[in-house]
Amino acid sequence: MPQTDIGKAGVKGYAAYNGTSEAAFLEAMGAGQTPQQVADALLDLIWEAQPGGNFIVSPEGVSALA
Repeated sequence: MPQTDIGKAGVKGYAAYNGTSEAAFLEAMGAGQTPQQVADALLDLIWEAQPGGNFIVSPEGVSALA
């Protein structure tokens, strides 16, 4: 998520590591989610998840791991 400070640093570092521009790196990553979308999905998951459950955040959303 390049909209966050950590995301900006990650994009910059990975783009440099791959020898590409930040724009090219983001384009190759495909569609992402906004911080608000991730936060909303996590809150939904927290209300539905079993205690101690694990989850994954991906471009498709947030989902519980079995």
